[in-house]
Amino acid sequence: MNEASRLSYKLDGSTVKVNLRASFERLRAPMYMRVSDDDLRNRILDIVDSVVNEVSKEYGIEIELNKADIILH
Repeated sequence: MNEASRLSYKLDGSTVKVNLRASFERLRAPMYMRVSDDDLRNRILDIVDSVVNEVSKEYGIEIELNKADIILH
């Protein structure tokens, strides 16, 4: 991620709503070129969602991914 990446949050009652903007440089290796941008974004979002759920369970806090912008270069 680079300087264009941002993470912010706000409290909404007892829920923490997270906004994420992340910028990634796409690797040009042949094995990565076969994966579409949409598939790559979906994989990144799956990982982010999994981490949010783990942290939420570990700390007993309701955390919701409110908005996620994934930018690929």
